[in-house]
Amino acid sequence: MGSRPEELLKALRQLQQVRGTPPDAAFPIICQTLASAAADAELRAIEDFGVLGEAIFARIAAGGDAGVTGLFSEPALAAYRQRTGGPVEPGQVQGLADKLIAANRVARPGHGRYTVVDPFVREVWLARQTLLGR
Repeated sequence: MGSRPEELLKALRQLQQVRGTPPDAAFPIICQTLASAAADAELRAIEDFGVLGEAIFARIAAGGDAGVTGLFSEPALAAYRQRTGGPVEPGQVQGLADKLIAANRVARPGHGRYTVVDPFVREVWLARQTLLGR
């Protein structure tokens, strides 16, 4: 359940209601289902940032556990332009990066470095991007 104690409590409550299935078999299924539902809510929130916000989050998520730098570099801006189909300025990227941080989707652990706050959300995001061919 990662760093989601409230989801763990939900899983334990559901496990108490399971009858006829060994707890060792039921608990992983319950945890995976709850974690996926929580990740879905997080991903819907990222979609609310629009196409540019999704492009920025995608770049950060692709950076791995250590995060990514160069969020405002010319290659990054060109990738954002390609994904959005319109002009993208560094100020727009900065504004959305700040909003992603304020929404606790992204962290800035050091100067110019950005990471996804929840590793599970990052994994789910990357898996879905692969399925979508992005």
